[in-house]
Amino acid sequence: MEKDFREIIPAGRDALRGVEGNVLYAYDDAVYPTRPARKGEKIKGTLTIGTGHTGPDVAVGMTITEAESDALLDADLDVVERFIAENVHVELNDNQHAATTMFGFNIGTGALAKSSFLRRLNAGDYEGASKELLKWVNTTINGKK
Repeated sequence: MEKDFREIIPAGRDALRGVEGNVLYAYDDAVYPTRPARKGEKIKGTLTIGTGHTGPDVAVGMTITEAESDALLDADLDVVERFIAENVHVELNDNQHAATTMFGFNIGTGALAKSSFLRRLNAGDYEGASKELLKWVNTTINGKK
């Protein structure tokens, strides 16, 4: 089915999956090493499955197949790609679009909408926008930044 918005290039999707991984069981993203989330334990971060998929449909004990993970990733990327199509008002080459999609995937479209990254990008300040990405380099391991 043809989409009415631009999709991430295959190399971008591969890079995203390389960074995010592809875990076929529900896990707490603040617990390292990654292991299945256990019933009754407090979730310290965000319950996640597949390639960075989160949301109310993810539950402790859940497992998925590779095909289901691909479908979840497609749906999650569609949300970000549609947001970019509607809210980015400058030209992006394939790599810029992939980077913007990956960034939006990671922070969510709500945060992307409010970000100085998007403001700078839409002002045509590509270099300034790229520097804004450095402000978002955060991770949590075992509940600690």
